[in-house]
Amino acid sequence: MERTTGGRRDADLEQEAVIELLRIANESRGVVDLIRSATSFLVVFSGCESAGVRLGKGDDYPYFESRGFGREFLEAENRLCERDETGKPVLDEAGSAVLSCMCGNVIRGRFDPSLPFFTKSGSFWSNCTTELLASTSDAERQARTRNRCNGEGYESVALIPLRSGSKCLGLLQLNSRSKNRFSLERIAVLEKLANHLSLGLAKALAEESIAAALREKETLLKEIHHRVKNNLMVVSSLLNLQGSRIPDAAVRTIFEESQQRIRSMALVHEKLCGTRDLSRIDLADYVRSLLDAVIAIMRHPGGEIAVRIDIGDVMLDVDAAVPCGLILNELVTNALKYAFKGRERGELAISVTAEGERCILSVKDDGVGLPEGFDPHRTNTLGLKIVDMLASQLDGEATFRSGDGTEAVVTFTRHGGNLGDG
Repeated sequence: MERTTGGRRDADLEQEAVIELLRIANESRGVVDLIRSATSFLVVFSGCESAGVRLGKGDDYPYFESRGFGREFLEAENRLCERDETGKPVLDEAGSAVLSCMCGNVIRGRFDPSLPFFTKSGSFWSNCTTELLASTSDAERQARTRNRCNGEGYESVALIPLRSGSKCLGLLQLNSRSKNRFSLERIAVLEKLANHLSLGLAKALAEESIAAALREKETLLKEIHHRVKNNLMVVSSLLNLQGSRIPDAAVRTIFEESQQRIRSMALVHEKLCGTRDLSRIDLADYVRSLLDAVIAIMRHPGGEIAVRIDIGDVMLDVDAAVPCGLILNELVTNALKYAFKGRERGELAISVTAEGERCILSVKDDGVGLPEGFDPHRTNTLGLKIVDMLASQLDGEATFRSGDGTEAVVTFTRHGGNLGDG
């Protein structure tokens, strides 16, 4: 692929090279895969035995990938940024770190297109670095060069910028110990390929930057949920300490019920700490954990209550999960306290079904039923008032049916309704 042979035109080779590089860019899995595959391809295409890609990192542009260079050469050439005696970067008039050698010229755009070893696009190339160094001055080369490429025996060298808009991402370097490896036409083709590589690289860098930002946000959100959960549990523990000092059993019960409400909220944040989706919660998993906690506290004295759970694959937004958990906490607590008085056995069934954006929560027991004439919406019971209030905040409503036991049905939106107005 290095030379035109068998009558094939340079245009055909250029087109094949562009197609291959576009394929590499489209099929690559991130920046590392893209640069490795592109470097391997460009080594073959150019016919050079050594190649490297520098990418910006902090104030410098170290090698991100290289092929064919010796370890000592890479260690000596890796840094371009000039530093003062304290180790801080030396800055130019524009406030940018000063980058040395010819690589620094290409990256910073220091070039004179009237000179034969620079192109109008700012690339540098030479087919004989020995002659170039002998026939030019530092001023013509735009900076004092370190000349390590020539010292390593590389006669043909090409340095091509990788630009995305006005920003230089880095450069492509191609080295060969053979003379006359390049021509102006071949450099022009390599510049086109570098442009395509730059587009793919900019896209891959942007995607990785977004992914890193999302990971950072997820870590932060998990930490927030963890701290909220811990703070709520501290409040619950304080209520427990305070409640244990109260001699009045009725007042202690109020403290215990408040503790359980706080635990139901803390449980939402605990579940979110252990999930990848920090915006939604698996309702079935949450309900099972919540019921375990409620039943452990409200265990039916002298009898056994069977609990049946029927919840499909229902996900709730965080804004809906907390009030839904509080509603469930109140309904289950209420059933365990009142539905099975005087009975050794009973059954409690909890189900949630989703219909579009609406969810239907049912808590049904086979207990004694509601007292005759009892209106759940007019009672002074705090728990049922909480159920009504939270159902309203979720753009829903709570209804109660009494017959063979009691069934409470709450319909609500899974996206949190008008919680902000509550």
